[in-house]
Amino acid sequence: MMTMLIDAEQRTPGLPADLRQHVGERALIELALEAGQTVRARLSRPLGPEGQCSPPRLLTLLTYCYASGVYASEDIEYDGRNDPATRHLCANTAPDQETIRNFRRANGEWIEACLTCVYQSVCGGAPAPGSRQPRPIPGRQTRSSAEIINVVRRKLELAIMIDTAMCE
Repeated sequence: MMTMLIDAEQRTPGLPADLRQHVGERALIELALEAGQTVRARLSRPLGPEGQCSPPRLLTLLTYCYASGVYASEDIEYDGRNDPATRHLCANTAPDQETIRNFRRANGEWIEACLTCVYQSVCGGAPAPGSRQPRPIPGRQTRSSAEIINVVRRKLELAIMIDTAMCE
Protein backbone atom coordinates (compact mmCIF):
# COMPACT_ATOMS: atom_id res chain seq x y z
CA MET A 1 0.00 0.00 0.00
CA MET A 2 2.79 2.45 0.90
CA THR A 3 4.53 1.75 -2.43
CA MET A 4 1.25 2.44 -4.25
CA LEU A 5 0.92 5.82 -2.52
CA ILE A 6 4.51 6.79 -3.32
CA ASP A 7 4.07 5.70 -6.95
CA ALA A 8 0.77 7.55 -7.27
CA GLU A 9 2.34 10.70 -5.87
CA GLN A 10 5.23 10.52 -8.32
CA ARG A 11 2.91 9.95 -11.30
CA THR A 12 0.64 12.94 -10.67
CA PRO A 13 1.56 15.26 -13.55
CA GLY A 14 1.93 18.91 -12.65
CA LEU A 15 1.73 18.31 -8.90
CA PRO A 16 5.31 17.84 -7.72
CA ALA A 17 6.07 15.69 -4.68
CA ASP A 18 8.87 18.05 -3.59
CA LEU A 19 7.88 21.66 -4.15
CA ARG A 20 11.44 22.85 -3.43
CA GLN A 21 12.40 21.62 -6.90
CA HIS A 22 9.92 24.03 -8.46
CA VAL A 23 9.75 27.09 -6.24
CA GLY A 24 13.00 26.84 -4.31
CA GLU A 25 13.65 26.23 -0.65
CA ARG A 26 13.30 29.85 0.47
CA ALA A 27 9.98 30.31 -1.37
CA LEU A 28 8.62 27.09 0.12
CA ILE A 29 9.57 28.25 3.62
CA GLU A 30 7.73 31.52 2.99
CA LEU A 31 4.69 29.68 1.61
CA ALA A 32 4.61 27.36 4.66
CA LEU A 33 4.87 30.32 7.04
CA GLU A 34 2.13 32.21 5.16
CA ALA A 35 -0.14 29.14 5.11
CA GLY A 36 0.40 28.62 8.84
CA GLN A 37 -0.60 32.20 9.58
CA THR A 38 -3.66 31.97 7.32
CA VAL A 39 -4.88 28.73 8.88
CA ARG A 40 -4.14 29.78 12.48
CA ALA A 41 -6.30 32.87 11.94
CA ARG A 42 -9.24 30.54 11.19
CA LEU A 43 -8.74 28.15 14.12
CA SER A 44 -11.74 27.50 16.30
CA ARG A 45 -9.57 25.93 19.02
CA PRO A 46 -5.94 26.18 20.06
CA LEU A 47 -3.50 23.86 18.30
CA GLY A 48 -2.41 22.16 21.48
CA PRO A 49 -0.24 22.59 24.54
CA GLU A 50 3.08 24.36 24.36
CA GLY A 51 5.98 21.94 24.42
CA GLN A 52 9.57 21.95 23.32
CA CYS A 53 8.38 23.32 19.97
CA SER A 54 5.33 25.60 19.88
CA PRO A 55 2.20 24.34 18.09
CA PRO A 56 2.34 27.13 15.46
CA ARG A 57 5.93 26.16 14.67
CA LEU A 58 4.97 22.49 14.45
CA LEU A 59 2.16 23.36 12.04
CA THR A 60 4.54 25.27 9.79
CA LEU A 61 7.25 22.61 10.15
CA LEU A 62 5.00 19.73 9.11
CA THR A 63 3.56 21.77 6.25
CA TYR A 64 7.05 22.47 4.94
CA CYS A 65 8.28 18.89 5.41
CA TYR A 66 5.28 17.25 3.77
CA ALA A 67 5.43 19.74 0.88
CA SER A 68 9.13 18.79 0.56
CA GLY A 69 8.40 15.07 0.42
CA VAL A 70 9.70 14.35 3.94
CA TYR A 71 7.03 12.28 5.71
CA ALA A 72 8.54 10.11 8.46
CA SER A 73 8.52 11.70 11.91
CA GLU A 74 11.98 10.22 12.45
CA ASP A 75 13.26 12.01 9.33
CA ILE A 76 11.62 15.28 10.38
CA GLU A 77 13.26 14.99 13.81
CA TYR A 78 16.63 14.36 12.12
CA ASP A 79 16.19 17.31 9.74
CA GLY A 80 15.22 19.52 12.69
CA ARG A 81 18.68 18.92 14.07
CA ASN A 82 20.71 18.78 10.85
CA ASP A 83 19.01 20.65 8.00
CA PRO A 84 19.40 24.47 8.13
CA ALA A 85 15.94 25.21 6.64
CA THR A 86 14.15 22.83 8.97
CA ARG A 87 16.17 24.05 11.96
CA HIS A 88 15.12 27.60 11.08
CA LEU A 89 11.44 26.60 11.09
CA CYS A 90 11.87 24.94 14.50
CA ALA A 91 13.78 27.93 15.89
CA ASN A 92 16.55 25.49 16.84
CA THR A 93 14.21 23.50 19.11
CA ALA A 94 13.84 20.29 17.12
CA PRO A 95 10.80 18.29 18.21
CA ASP A 96 11.22 14.58 18.80
CA GLN A 97 9.38 12.08 16.63
CA GLU A 98 6.77 11.29 19.27
CA THR A 99 5.89 14.99 19.57
CA ILE A 100 5.59 15.17 15.79
CA ARG A 101 3.32 12.10 15.61
CA ASN A 102 1.12 13.33 18.47
CA PHE A 103 0.78 16.76 16.89
CA ARG A 104 -0.13 15.25 13.50
CA ARG A 105 -2.78 13.03 15.11
CA ALA A 106 -4.34 15.93 17.01
CA ASN A 107 -4.15 18.51 14.21
CA GLY A 108 -4.45 16.63 10.93
CA GLU A 109 -7.22 18.87 9.63
CA TRP A 110 -5.10 22.00 10.15
CA ILE A 111 -2.03 20.42 8.56
CA GLU A 112 -4.23 19.46 5.60
CA ALA A 113 -5.52 23.04 5.37
CA CYS A 114 -1.96 24.44 5.40
CA LEU A 115 -0.72 22.01 2.77
CA THR A 116 -3.74 22.81 0.63
CA CYS A 117 -2.91 26.54 0.87
CA VAL A 118 0.67 25.86 -0.22
CA TYR A 119 -0.32 23.66 -3.16
CA GLN A 120 -3.02 26.10 -4.22
CA SER A 121 -0.46 28.88 -4.26
CA VAL A 122 1.98 26.85 -6.32
CA CYS A 123 -0.36 24.92 -8.59
CA GLY A 124 -2.90 27.63 -9.28
CA GLY A 125 -5.96 26.33 -7.51
CA ALA A 126 -8.41 28.77 -5.99
CA PRO A 127 -6.78 30.65 -3.09
CA ALA A 128 -7.83 29.82 0.43
CA PRO A 129 -9.86 32.46 2.25
CA GLY A 130 -7.57 35.14 3.59
CA SER A 131 -4.58 34.12 1.47
CA ARG A 132 -2.99 35.98 -1.39
CA GLN A 133 -3.64 35.13 -5.01
CA PRO A 134 -2.06 31.87 -6.14
CA ARG A 135 1.43 31.92 -7.61
CA PRO A 136 1.34 29.09 -10.14
CA ILE A 137 4.54 27.52 -11.41
CA PRO A 138 5.28 29.09 -14.81
CA GLY A 139 4.48 26.70 -17.65
CA ARG A 140 2.51 24.34 -15.41
CA GLN A 141 -1.09 23.48 -15.99
CA THR A 142 -3.44 24.88 -13.38
CA ARG A 143 -4.91 22.15 -11.20
CA SER A 144 -8.37 21.98 -9.73
CA SER A 145 -8.95 22.26 -6.02
CA ALA A 146 -10.15 18.62 -6.02
CA GLU A 147 -6.86 17.43 -7.53
CA ILE A 148 -4.88 19.45 -5.01
CA ILE A 149 -6.92 18.14 -2.08
CA ASN A 150 -6.40 14.55 -3.28
CA VAL A 151 -2.62 15.05 -3.41
CA VAL A 152 -2.60 16.66 0.03
CA ARG A 153 -4.62 13.82 1.54
CA ARG A 154 -2.29 11.25 -0.03
CA LYS A 155 0.66 13.05 1.55
CA LEU A 156 -0.94 12.85 5.00
CA GLU A 157 -1.85 9.19 4.48
CA LEU A 158 1.73 8.51 3.44
CA ALA A 159 3.11 10.17 6.58
CA ILE A 160 0.80 8.07 8.76
CA MET A 161 1.64 4.85 6.93
CA ILE A 162 5.40 5.44 7.09
CA ASP A 163 5.26 6.17 10.81
CA THR A 164 3.09 3.12 11.41
CA ALA A 165 5.50 0.90 9.49
CA MET A 166 8.53 2.31 11.32
CA CYS A 167 6.95 1.72 14.73
CA GLU A 168 6.32 -1.97 14.09
